[in-house]
Amino acid sequence: MSLAVAAWNVKSGLGNPETSSEIIAAVDAMDVDVAIFSEAYTAGETDNLEAALAGFRALGYTSVVHAENDDADHRLDRRATMVISRVGGSIDVVRLVSRNAMLLELIDPDTDVRLKMVGAHLDDRRETTRVKQTTLASQLLEGDPALVVGDLNAMPRIGFRQNFLNDLRPLTTRLPYQYPTELEPKISKLNRFSNIAYRLGDMATGDAIAVLRSAGFIDADHRYSPTFKGVAQLDHILVKRGDSEVSAANFQRYPKKKLSDHRAISATILT
Repeated sequence: MSLAVAAWNVKSGLGNPETSSEIIAAVDAMDVDVAIFSEAYTAGETDNLEAALAGFRALGYTSVVHAENDDADHRLDRRATMVISRVGGSIDVVRLVSRNAMLLELIDPDTDVRLKMVGAHLDDRRETTRVKQTTLASQLLEGDPALVVGDLNAMPRIGFRQNFLNDLRPLTTRLPYQYPTELEPKISKLNRFSNIAYRLGDMATGDAIAVLRSAGFIDADHRYSPTFKGVAQLDHILVKRGDSEVSAANFQRYPKKKLSDHRAISATILT
């Protein structure tokens, strides 16, 4: 099996008619078999969603499944995760502690090789929650050649950027810290900055990625290139061999587009 896989946080772009056509055109140019979209659309803002789904089906994606993250913390920005696939197999919605994710089983029609995949947008607030989520994901994929793909909001404790962000944690914990909620949807610019700084420092501890690495997952990007605002590698394609010779090749990090603060990534999975 040669399977092209992509991940992209599109910042609710598929619910917006001005940006969904740009996303569909970008996916067409990538020419991937499976794509995971984090923050595909915002709950309640789905007027353009059917047109976006039709656009993907016109490109040959026979399976299009989406589910709201369904966080229960009263935050305003409830975003959905979506997967599109033109490979045979199954796609199920599973619960990873506090958010919904996708569990795929992909089947090569020529060799009958089966490859499992979790497509996820993990929690963006606490590394302790992400550790629970990656632990559950690795259990779902135990014993099989497998992939974990998506915006994991987590970094490996490798490299200058990750160590620098982790070293800032003692400072960022002293900054004002507040999330927008349904009762208080607007927060100050200082709070927005401190939210990002604190969360990036927490993501840089490396604990959640360490769970997956200990389960045998290897990052398709051996350079650990930043995918978020040019400073952090939050988006990943992680590969576990299992009992088969599974590997990743042709990793690509695409140019940043205005519609999102994340860069799309893709890799070819070889079995």
